[in-house]
Amino acid sequence: MEKIEILFKRKICDNCIGRQFAQLLSGFTNAERGRAIRTVVAGAIDAGIVSANDLDLSNFIGYNFRNKDVQEKMKGLEERKTACEVCGGIFEHLDEIAARAVKKVSGLEFRTFLVGVRPKREILEAEEKLWEEFGISYCEPIKVELNREIGKRIESITTAKADLKMPDISFLIDFNKNKITYNIRSVFVFGYYQKIRRGIPQSRWGTPGKYKTSIEEEIGRHLLNFFDGGDHSFHGSGREDIDALCLGWRPFVIEIHNPKKRSANLRDVEKKINRGKYVRVKSLRLVDMDVVRKIKEEHGNKEYVAVVALSKPIKKSELGKLKQLVGQVEQRTPTRVSHRRSDLVRRRRVMRISTSFINSKKFKLRVRCDAGLYIKELISGDKGRTKPSVSEILGQPARCEKLDVVWIEKPKI
Repeated sequence: MEKIEILFKRKICDNCIGRQFAQLLSGFTNAERGRAIRTVVAGAIDAGIVSANDLDLSNFIGYNFRNKDVQEKMKGLEERKTACEVCGGIFEHLDEIAARAVKKVSGLEFRTFLVGVRPKREILEAEEKLWEEFGISYCEPIKVELNREIGKRIESITTAKADLKMPDISFLIDFNKNKITYNIRSVFVFGYYQKIRRGIPQSRWGTPGKYKTSIEEEIGRHLLNFFDGGDHSFHGSGREDIDALCLGWRPFVIEIHNPKKRSANLRDVEKKINRGKYVRVKSLRLVDMDVVRKIKEEHGNKEYVAVVALSKPIKKSELGKLKQLVGQVEQRTPTRVSHRRSDLVRRRRVMRISTSFINSKKFKLRVRCDAGLYIKELISGDKGRTKPSVSEILGQPARCEKLDVVWIEKPKI
């Protein structure tokens, strides 16, 4: 009891009392714990077990004491009622704060949320001082209680639920600035695309106007409209060259930033996108952010069909030599991407090769290989930086005239 008396040497509210015992007796709020403790101490004062001399008796306004001495000391305390010296009376305003927070996000669709607070420095200092006197054996910080109690009130106003791991909206309540801000978690849409027209990049190009559009824009603008978002980012599992088609289905995730809506009929989105002339999509679905990491880490095999142009005529039978490409290929970073890729020698496998004779100076080459093998350089040799190569095996310059990605191994997602 002597230790508990320490709490009442200052004006203190039920929440700040109960918070010192937050780790005891589950099923009670801190306010309920605090009220119970206050009542026990009031009874002890009335019985003369606890002296009222060193306590702030304004903590017991509203109790009807029978002890005459205590009654006398309580006279006039109603007139000088003051706020809690630990929290400054902050818990009296939580309903208003929660209502302000909900009003801030009016018009936004969200099912989950998280609350974070920044209490005033003087509150944190008062809490530290109390801990120095009383100890911290069973307490919890005021920030934890504020987060929880404001969260409860937001739940009661809305249909949303608090979520500590992956909230749709995160509130930050700054008591120093009397300001409430919020952050909206992005929506992530996974799917597969085909690129059916040459001459466009996968992602938005840095130089405006250089390309008419991009895969990202053709998909992203429709999703942006459906989710009423602010912007979008594209995350692809690899990329094809600008002048190549992608007839295999390439996995991707589009991230929609600051979406006002979090649900959409993705089959309708697919239909809208597929009416365009550049891209086809399928199997769109909502995913979590960790799928972005997974598709970046996936290194599925690829299959390409290239039209190869030669400088000198050959016989159809000579194409059989290209079986030598099957196996390990050593490929130094190609000259054409050396400005944005580390200068390394990479080892990749070619699993399968087939050819189709077009004429004496042109043929189709079908290659199944590891992800990350540069097919144009597998053909040209890139001045000896790729070995073996079509040019090396046939003993003459060869170049890729046309390239299509025709198959991409499906990721385990």
